[in-house]
Amino acid sequence: MNYANLEILGITAPIGIKKYHDDGFVESLKGHIIKLNRLYDCECYNYIRVNELSMGKCASIYLNCHIFYIKQSIETENILVRAHEETHALDIFNQLDALAERLLEEQRIKINFKEIDESEVIASIGSLYALHARGIPQSEIELLCKMYGDGDSSTTAKKIYEQSKLSRKRSF
Repeated sequence: MNYANLEILGITAPIGIKKYHDDGFVESLKGHIIKLNRLYDCECYNYIRVNELSMGKCASIYLNCHIFYIKQSIETENILVRAHEETHALDIFNQLDALAERLLEEQRIKINFKEIDESEVIASIGSLYALHARGIPQSEIELLCKMYGDGDSSTTAKKIYEQSKLSRKRSF
């Protein structure tokens, strides 16, 4: 079995495909997409999202998952974007339970990802996890979500995250 190391999420997960590639920061999304299309000898433009290429209809793409992104101006922005794309990869690998376990163990957030239909909401929750895990102040997280959030998905993710917090047990 092959594994993917999702660095920003801090998760290593089994994958049901041949290989996971974190191509890192790229100069041009379009240029990198063209490079991948040449590598796999196919056109996958219909399967391109804003910051990453996940999987397309070409048989060779089904065997591989690439994520890549544009370098942002500050490190917390890079964390948000990279965690978002790593969460999409985790979703592709059907391994969101690993993120759910981390959320519960580390942040007392109980989320059942099977109840969330929108992949953008799921990926935004992954970003929130990564930012909170690094102790980023709530005010900065709010600002980042406004800057990079895609409207309803970001708002929904924040709402689910906040509503899923478990209360702290009091010990006497």
